[in-house]
Amino acid sequence: MPVLLTEFLISQPANQHASQHEAALMVSALARDLSNANALVVATRHATRDTSLIPDKACLIILEEPFTPTALKTLWTTYFAPSAPSDCCLLLAPESNNTLFHLTHHAESCAIPLLSSGAPAVQATTSKRQTTQTLQHNGIEAPPLITLDSIDAHDSNRYVLKPDDGVGSIDTFCLSGSALKHTHKRYPHHIITPWLEGRHLSLTLLCDGNGSAHVLSCNQHHITLAEDNAVHLRAIDVGIRRSSGQQAQDQQLAQRIAKIFPSLYGFVGIDIIDTNDTVSVIDINPRVTTSYVGLSTALNDNPATWLLDLHHTGQLRAAYPSPSTPTTVTL
Repeated sequence: MPVLLTEFLISQPANQHASQHEAALMVSALARDLSNANALVVATRHATRDTSLIPDKACLIILEEPFTPTALKTLWTTYFAPSAPSDCCLLLAPESNNTLFHLTHHAESCAIPLLSSGAPAVQATTSKRQTTQTLQHNGIEAPPLITLDSIDAHDSNRYVLKPDDGVGSIDTFCLSGSALKHTHKRYPHHIITPWLEGRHLSLTLLCDGNGSAHVLSCNQHHITLAEDNAVHLRAIDVGIRRSSGQQAQDQQLAQRIAKIFPSLYGFVGIDIIDTNDTVSVIDINPRVTTSYVGLSTALNDNPATWLLDLHHTGQLRAAYPSPSTPTTVTL
């Protein structure tokens, strides 16, 4: 099965985005797993990017120009024409500036079969404000959105200041009321939520694009605060152990979210905070996330096989293996 694996950030000139290193790790893991699943992988990378992380079994296309939606159509027609029913494309891109949405919408308009979420789900989850409102409307716990005017300048409580369409922890801060008002002047379009004390976790899902999902792993995020109170993600423990009750809770949450956003497809990430009293959904990533880098090791299996199987059958399996070997991805 030929797969066009294209990642937006590493298909741009080097050093253009803070998440390019994480993007390269994701592409490397996906190219490895897809190749081991007997897929013919055609991966894209800009000429200024390091190519050493791409497995030898993958075909590599070196791009001299930045990757765009138009370039996607050109690549598809050049390397996959005439296309077979099994041919497909796996898109990786940040939600910021609607990049992932534009690529997804363009691919769908060109009738390119995707191994990633559909445009409606991408559009609905790009804005953190909109995502939070949708979740709350459907009875799912999410941190409340706060206006700057409602915060007293002497408020000692901590708040999160983050981009509405951000990726990872880029330009995200944990601040007291007084510091928040000062920093907000530099980021007037950021959203504000309370800082929740608890375990920073994520769920890695496999979704069928028809309202069903299965939790493949729960992952713990290790974050630190810089001197300017900027939030940094330092490492992810993939496949942490969960009690049977927690696993059932995770699966129930994943299923509810898949019902709300039924065109979520393939690998999807949900960021949550477990405060012991409740689980709050922080973000929904309608795409492969950095946790995928350690997924095959944690599962002692090849999750790309399950994605290709889903593409072929249109259905999730009745069951998937649980993580057996928790592994740490250091960033």
